[in-house]
Amino acid sequence: MFKKTKTPDLTSHQVESTKTHLNNTMNVTTHNHLTQNFLSEQVSFSGELNFEGELVINGNFKGSLNSTDGFLVIGESAIVEAEINVKEVVIYGKTTGNIQANETITIHEAAVISGDMSAQNISIDNGAQISGKLEIQSKQGFTNYSNDISTEELETSDS
Repeated sequence: MFKKTKTPDLTSHQVESTKTHLNNTMNVTTHNHLTQNFLSEQVSFSGELNFEGELVINGNFKGSLNSTDGFLVIGESAIVEAEINVKEVVIYGKTTGNIQANETITIHEAAVISGDMSAQNISIDNGAQISGKLEIQSKQGFTNYSNDISTEELETSDS
């Protein structure tokens, strides 16, 4: 005979504590849910990676990253050499290659990026290092703004 036990519900404090632990461990902030797909610092991967939902990369990746509805986070310790085509991407680490996001690209101050980027919205924190072309697209698919940019050029022109 089996005894039926109830799985305990997590309190909101336990959920927040888990999120905080994961965020500290991954050096990234998730969008109010636990990440299911994760490549840690100890992982190196080469090839084509297709995913759904959210993917966090803190290790080394070389190849292509694709997801029609995906949310990609490139963590501070990540080194990514890839053609990226996703719905949304947040970058904290080093990325080489072209990035196409259907919605948003968010670049944080620790990021180092070399490659062209295209999205409806692009957000860049002070201190981020970028070399490449930026394209802001309207919802109808027309390019509103396109320019080659290098943060090194911006820094030297401010002096």
